[in-house]
Amino acid sequence: QSRPEQGKIYAFTAEGETYAKRADWVENTHLIWRSDNEDPRHAPIEMAGEDALRAMKVFGRVVWVWKPV
Repeated sequence: QSRPEQGKIYAFTAEGETYAKRADWVENTHLIWRSDNEDPRHAPIEMAGEDALRAMKVFGRVVWVWKPV
């Protein structure tokens, strides 16, 4: 699997759940998945370390949504 690009939106699974969130890399080893929706029910998902990154499955990049991204 290739590394998600900074600032792009991806569909992925982590811990048995499926999400569509924006990739935000911190120091090249820590990935925070952020939602464009600021509702607290859609809190960021933080992944640090190779094990956490290997545990997720990225399906692909979101290229179109109903609103501009």
